[in-house]
Amino acid sequence: MTTLQDYIEENYNDRETFFKEEVNRMDNVKRVNEIIDIKEFLEGKNHSILNSQTEEYKGKTYYPATIVLNYAKTICNFQTNFLLKNPVSLTCSNEGLLNRVKEVYDIGNYDRIDFDILDKVVKYGNAYEYPYISEDGYIYSKIIPPEDGYPIFSEFGNEYIGFIESYTVDNVTFWVVFTEDKVEEYSNKGGKIHKIGEYENVSGLPCIYKSDNELDENFGRSDVLRFGEIIEEMERLISRSCDGLYKYMDGLPIMSGQQLEGEEGVNPKIAGEGLNLEDGAEFYFANNEINERAFKEIYNTLKQALLDISQTPAVAFNQTDISNLSEVSIRMMYTLASMKGSLNEKFMREGFEQRFDRFKRLLDYKGENYEGWETLDAVFHPALPRNDNEVIDNLQKLDDMGAISLDTLLDKNPYVNDKNFEKKRLEESNDNGNSEE
Repeated sequence: MTTLQDYIEENYNDRETFFKEEVNRMDNVKRVNEIIDIKEFLEGKNHSILNSQTEEYKGKTYYPATIVLNYAKTICNFQTNFLLKNPVSLTCSNEGLLNRVKEVYDIGNYDRIDFDILDKVVKYGNAYEYPYISEDGYIYSKIIPPEDGYPIFSEFGNEYIGFIESYTVDNVTFWVVFTEDKVEEYSNKGGKIHKIGEYENVSGLPCIYKSDNELDENFGRSDVLRFGEIIEEMERLISRSCDGLYKYMDGLPIMSGQQLEGEEGVNPKIAGEGLNLEDGAEFYFANNEINERAFKEIYNTLKQALLDISQTPAVAFNQTDISNLSEVSIRMMYTLASMKGSLNEKFMREGFEQRFDRFKRLLDYKGENYEGWETLDAVFHPALPRNDNEVIDNLQKLDDMGAISLDTLLDKNPYVNDKNFEKKRLEESNDNGNSEE
């Protein structure tokens, strides 16, 4: 097994400042620049339509329309909310371990952390999380921005052997080097790179969350790159259509036949005046014709392609009339969204496996040893449309038939997020009722 020290000796001749060269590798620089471009695109800054050149029109400088459609951010927000709008539930065969991990989740606000992680995975393809024990003895997690994270993989086998966090504040660059057993901090404040801290690393390397990437199995690919060009084509279409409408709205006066001269000539401000023409002469306005039907057809085709590629249901963009549709029909509209949600769930589960392993290390370090870590799992509750009254009626019928257990009934109850907590409440309520009797 290749270690980080082996990697440093082979690639950097065992130099202590290897982290600076590692961060400045061409592939890392390219990846970080791509993330920054995506951030600017989501904020509506580096869309290609904004680079439109000015024109000279009727002797004056004309600034063409630059309409920016910020669909990318809306689609990314929908994908994140679809999977994590409802908090994740935890399950485990060991009730003691389950309650302890739930306590960690509640204190560390992990529902919010999960949301932020998936948001970054969808937008940038990668996210990094570092669980640690704070000074007060509680477990928290630090989210490392994807543009600041540099995981290190061995050249053979793609083993995860190290991690570097690099960021700049007030023209001072900081590097945090993570190994399996220690964390080292460096800075170039004062003009020279020097170590400013070294700590024991209990939890190990940061957790990696990443989406699918057909070209690189170590780094994910942003969903924005999959449909960004369609959005830019929609922006070009609507902006140029607006230019064509406003630039040529007034029309150009044209007269055929004998030319009128003097006071009888054609007044350029002809609108609102009468005009007498000689026999055989003709006068009309030449206008630029806008094919409204063609515009709608092209724009709607692009928008549908955008929804299909991003796997976003049209009903989420108010593109479908749902007044006369049944719940089953609406759920069918969410088929692609459910498939995308399943993929995002897969990415999150892979990261959760690393997180649970870090939790085990941290709790063992605190002297809290539990069995059953292999059964600890997360249950996702996607925000699919449903009729809660119909679900409850079906659950009640199954309960009356004796065909469903209390645990399954609580799992399927749309008003219960935590099965075990609700079960405990029911037991306490029943005990109090029996005591009163």
